[in-house]
Amino acid sequence: MKKILFAAAIVLTSGSAFAADLVVKAPPMRHSWTGCYVGAAGGGVWGKSRHVSATGDITNSFDISGGIIGVEYGCNYQTGMWVIGT
Repeated sequence: MKKILFAAAIVLTSGSAFAADLVVKAPPMRHSWTGCYVGAAGGGVWGKSRHVSATGDITNSFDISGGIIGVEYGCNYQTGMWVIGT
């Protein structure tokens, strides 16, 4: 029984090893990164926090809620496989 299981394991694993040896040419690049962009980003958090010191003193609870918003922009130029941007 052990010999049959061992032989089955070899057959099952050897088939997938040949699939990794296939040579596949990458498709040609159809897009460019050259151009400018503008975007927006934002986020937020809410919560409360307090501190317990080593001596057991507990501070009052304080609010850590807040938010952030931003704008991102720039330009890229692609030459071959290299992209240069600001």
